[in-house]
Amino acid sequence: MIARVARSRHILLVLAIAGFHMLVWERGLAGDGWGYFSTLESMIEDRDFDLGNNRYEVFNGLSYNATVQRWVAQYPPGLAIFDAPFYMLGKLAYAQGWVRPAIAPGKMRPAYEKVTSETLALIIFVVLAHNVYALLTLLLIYATLRRLAFSPEWSAFVTALSFFASPLHFYAQNGMSHAVSCFAAAATARLLAGICVEPGGRARRWFWLGVTVGAGAIVRYASALLSAAVGVTLLALSWRRPARLVARGLLYSAGLLAVIWILPVYLKLQVGEWFASTYSPHWHFEPNAPPLINVLVNPRHGFLLYHPLYWLALAGTAVALFAREGVDRAQRLMGGAALAALISLGLVYGFWFAWWGGDSYSQRFLTDAVPFLAPPLALFLTRGRRAVRVSAALCLTAVSYGFFLLSNAGLVYDVVPHGPGQTISDYRYVLDQGLSLSDVSAALARASFTLPALHRHALPLGALVLLGLGAYAWLGRVAHREAAAGAAAEGRP
Repeated sequence: MIARVARSRHILLVLAIAGFHMLVWERGLAGDGWGYFSTLESMIEDRDFDLGNNRYEVFNGLSYNATVQRWVAQYPPGLAIFDAPFYMLGKLAYAQGWVRPAIAPGKMRPAYEKVTSETLALIIFVVLAHNVYALLTLLLIYATLRRLAFSPEWSAFVTALSFFASPLHFYAQNGMSHAVSCFAAAATARLLAGICVEPGGRARRWFWLGVTVGAGAIVRYASALLSAAVGVTLLALSWRRPARLVARGLLYSAGLLAVIWILPVYLKLQVGEWFASTYSPHWHFEPNAPPLINVLVNPRHGFLLYHPLYWLALAGTAVALFAREGVDRAQRLMGGAALAALISLGLVYGFWFAWWGGDSYSQRFLTDAVPFLAPPLALFLTRGRRAVRVSAALCLTAVSYGFFLLSNAGLVYDVVPHGPGQTISDYRYVLDQGLSLSDVSAALARASFTLPALHRHALPLGALVLLGLGAYAWLGRVAHREAAAGAAAEGRP
């Protein structure tokens, strides 16, 4: 048992750091999270889809449907399904008196002014759910990299980058849908990696692959587009064997349908029609901001500008697809899957009228591509002059995390009070105002809900950190002794 924990010490450290990040920067429901929470509350408390009595001060995602003459949610029901166990746990915790939360007057935001202590407890548990799904996402990314034969050290390092250098470091601690849909995408990537490593394995894996894509699609409709990554892999593996291609395609489709039937049933119950979605896509083409280009490199929330580490991931896809040496078949296939995932999501969202994601942080629409981009990123970092590549990766990650910190602290130009910047130029605020490092630090401290409590318990918290680092070092010695003993048993030097 101890030996197994010792072998997992790197990813355990990453999970601990990510967990601490989320504890410091919990944001409540935030924006669309209110609409998702209203749906969940209505389904559990009222057992209906009439949200007329479940509206709060933020109306994101809610609309009045004239056909059924009631307030309904624009979003699919998947997030409510994933969040329901945590919501029920919150109800139990409040009923038992384990939690009685309150917001300090200086931290109160308008959306929470009419929220009761019990509802606040439920909100906290919903956000906790997304913390948990984000951590599970990291575990799945790590498992994907290990399945592709990357070492534990490199797998943990790239997993950490996947969190802190992507939009996930923001959406892991609020009530929006991206942490959960990214969890489903990470499950898809993990299964796909296993298939790429062992193409001749059990065929039923294609069914479960469909289940994971369906799970993402009932959270966010566009997550069904990850079928493109699956399709590219299926064609690459089976194009010379039409019978196998059809059989596995049918298995995948069966898995997808095993989950996605929830959507038409939900719409029938919600608005009386099987396919009358309440979410209108509003497709739009802008000649000056063409699809895919806009979501990737536009100053208005361009993914590769806010998260420049992913230039290295794109370089990794080029290595995966075109390098003649040092890339095995599974890594090559996952490079193609990563490119298919990024392009399919980017093209569809790029045609949406609000391709920049609205008044939100960064390019949130491409979060689901992050688990697929981890393998080519790892491939790039483990080749060539590693010290140079790792240094570049850390610097680029610091840029992403710097945007996150400034946004959280409200130190950006924006039309939304204390909201995120809408373009890269909005982040000039600190320089334009001539703010010192102490000014920035003070703004960051004010922006956190939990830092005051953490500060009050700084001594035991510091002791806990030292204990954790000591345990990490001790586990390293255990792993080293185990490796030495194994080498001696095999007669290796």
